[in-house]
Amino acid sequence: MKRFTTMVVLCLLSVLLLRPQTAFAGKDKSVDEIRAASCAALKGTGNLGVEFYFTFVPCYEEAGNNKLMLYIASASDGYVTVEVGGRGFKTIKKLIPNDIIPVELGPGIAQ
Repeated sequence: MKRFTTMVVLCLLSVLLLRPQTAFAGKDKSVDEIRAASCAALKGTGNLGVEFYFTFVPCYEEAGNNKLMLYIASASDGYVTVEVGGRGFKTIKKLIPNDIIPVELGPGIAQ
């Protein structure tokens, strides 16, 4: 009886171990298919929005023309307001579709 039980257990184990290999045989996806599926899952996410908060890390300020640049792009025309709270800096720039609008910030304003 013990030998019969051992044989049944071994048969079940072999079936369970071999089954995943045959179940997924021929279903390997290429890198392009995986990439396309990942891109489809990420569609609808991105950096589009109407309000952003970010910071510049303080750095060593050398003598000369130091500046921090902020680049803004948009798919449509309109206006963007860049404001640095607590520093009294506020500027409004006109957006041109599919163009990059630079905003220059001095280290005393942005840091």
